[in-house]
Amino acid sequence: ANLNSNDDIYTSVKTSTKRRLPWLIGSILTASFSTMVINYFSSVIQQFVILSAIMPMIANLSGVSGNQTLNILIRNLSDIKGDYKNTLKIIYKQMLIGLLNGIFLSILASLILFVWKRDIILSSIFGVAIISLQILSCLIGSSIPLIINKFKLDPAVGSSTFISAALDTLSSLILLGLASIFLI
Repeated sequence: ANLNSNDDIYTSVKTSTKRRLPWLIGSILTASFSTMVINYFSSVIQQFVILSAIMPMIANLSGVSGNQTLNILIRNLSDIKGDYKNTLKIIYKQMLIGLLNGIFLSILASLILFVWKRDIILSSIFGVAIISLQILSCLIGSSIPLIINKFKLDPAVGSSTFISAALDTLSSLILLGLASIFLI
């Protein structure tokens, strides 16, 4: 399926389309996981409709963070050279960045949500979800391209499929899971 072929800006439209389409089809399949999670928690969403309004924000924050990490890692992939110890340092560093960004973002977003809804439990759940997902997005954003590269596939094209599916699913699972524990 040409999954290991590198695309660049000079590749023909036909070739690029054929190379990217399998990853996009995979995206349809993997996106079903987040749909199943949301469906599982539908009763929680019905009781707390506000969750449906903040779910996209958490998914977006984690997706952006995961893709930032992915892009930085892919840009420097040739420098890693399979050094296991160096790889762990890179992943740890990215997770630390996720933690620090998560703390800042959770304070900001939780404060805004509290001012809007005057609900400390909801705001706290929101903050914990943001911190958790920032750490996970950096872990996933740095791990997936390394794994895909190990299989001699193109991490620049294929990583986003797995990152999007994992983070969409995890963002729904963490937010709705915390809500079902602490709001019900």
